[in-house]
Amino acid sequence: MKKLLILGVIALFTACSGGENKTVETEPVTEKVATKDELQLEITKMEQELTNKMRTKFDDELAKRVVTFYRDYAQNNPKDSITPEYLFKAGEVSIGLKEYDQAAGFFERIYNNYPDYNKRVESLYLVGFVYDEHANNYGKAKEYYEKVVANHPDHGFADDAKASIETLGLSDEEIIKKFEAKQKEMAN
Repeated sequence: MKKLLILGVIALFTACSGGENKTVETEPVTEKVATKDELQLEITKMEQELTNKMRTKFDDELAKRVVTFYRDYAQNNPKDSITPEYLFKAGEVSIGLKEYDQAAGFFERIYNNYPDYNKRVESLYLVGFVYDEHANNYGKAKEYYEKVVANHPDHGFADDAKASIETLGLSDEEIIKKFEAKQKEMAN
């Protein structure tokens, strides 16, 4: 069920995106912002602007800017409590930009560096999800899904990871047929 929620959020970003798969600029654009508070304020303004523009059309350039701000903030403030949330948002927006390797990198960075973050396990799951649903790299997807199951067997995302492993590489029609067959089997 969580997979459906995640699919919905990511579909919103992806559906609104008209951009091509280009890498986000690596040159910092946040050098003009002097303090952490000023940077947070600028990020909040850009998030609001991006949200408003998504109602009509996804703004690739603004999305790239906000991802750069998230990344720069995280690099400059790795121990700040908001940093993993900014990295998570950077991953989500990167999916909308079709920057799948970058998105996976942000999610993996969260998992590896923020053990107390409440979306840590979800971040690990999302690495697999990005490889599965967007990059069509089923080997990598399986590797990360299995990591969720092995390292967090009692977490809700472990069940989602198991289900995702079972459907790796299948089309929507094949998944529906598999589900129907399972339902039929359980009814007997």
